[in-house]
Amino acid sequence: YLFGCRESASPGQNQSETAWLSGYGLLSAIYRILVYGGIILFVADRFLLAGLLMAAVCLFSWGIRPLVNFVTYLATSPKLSRTRPRAMAVTLTGFSLMLLLFAVVPFPNRFKAPGVVEAKTFLRVANNTPGRLMEILAPNGTAVEPGSPLLRLENPELNLEIALFSAQLDELLALRKQSLVFEGDAESVLLKKRLETLEQKLQRLEQQQQSLVVCAHEKGTWVAPDSEELLGTWVVRGAPLGVILSSDSFRFSAVVSQEAASHLFAGNISGNAEVRLLGQGGTPLPVESYEFIPFQHEKLPSAALGWLAGGEVPVSGKDESGLQTVEPFFQIYAGLSPAATTSVYHGQSGQIRFSLQSEPLLIQWGRKLRQLLQRRYQI
Repeated sequence: YLFGCRESASPGQNQSETAWLSGYGLLSAIYRILVYGGIILFVADRFLLAGLLMAAVCLFSWGIRPLVNFVTYLATSPKLSRTRPRAMAVTLTGFSLMLLLFAVVPFPNRFKAPGVVEAKTFLRVANNTPGRLMEILAPNGTAVEPGSPLLRLENPELNLEIALFSAQLDELLALRKQSLVFEGDAESVLLKKRLETLEQKLQRLEQQQQSLVVCAHEKGTWVAPDSEELLGTWVVRGAPLGVILSSDSFRFSAVVSQEAASHLFAGNISGNAEVRLLGQGGTPLPVESYEFIPFQHEKLPSAALGWLAGGEVPVSGKDESGLQTVEPFFQIYAGLSPAATTSVYHGQSGQIRFSLQSEPLLIQWGRKLRQLLQRRYQI
């Protein structure tokens, strides 16, 4: 109809059939491109030359050949014998409008980075002595003060060692009393050194025994959601047992890929950033300020951001903690407004969104394609 062919007829029997046939034609083309694009990337990851050949065939089949057929249709089709000038004018106008829309008109440009909410003041609690967790002295969510007992562990082997060294110490003290007459001889000096060594070992063991009662070192809220599951299990030294956090202020710790970090290095950020948390997407949290850490990291701030926990950051399958990333990343600390964090809790995941300078869509797509090729194939 645009070309002025009055005798053109729709293959649809009615308007609804015409509508879904048109939609199917458009969506099936997009689906075909996505499927073949995924196959090409999969093959190119293993055989780069085969992937390039497949990409060249698809480019010819879906780009060059349809374009040649369309130009031939415009130039030689008998159906356009009377309306050929109009068809060419419509084609040039449509092409110019598309070029103007995609290559000239600036569109909003944003990028997102996953992250987690962290209390600005928090302390990770770990045990200094291995033992079996026997009692939870402070339930999850309890307000604690410095020195408040949190957990109690037991270590029978440590008790046996203390009893053994105490007996050896008593024995040496008895021997020393018998050797007081010979204060200056070699045997007395040797006993004195052994006595000092045993006293130091016994003192260290007693300190380890005292540390079986894990206590708070800061004021705040004790958060240990997994403590009930650990009850009765053996806890190795240095195992994370929970955190003590202050709910006065929060920040958002975001993970930025190397491609997106180029915008931060170039200073292309325009406008204010905002944070949207999972389950609260309709309520964006304003960001007061943010700090970009210009160093590469390989450990996630939370396992919730990695693939093993359902996040979007690729992590190593060899790391059971789910924190070791496949590729290095950069980190952003964004301060959240206290007035907007009344319903926010430590460890909640979400995304931070930055607004960049507006650019035409072709420039944005071209940059993403170059970054994809550079990241996957170093091209």
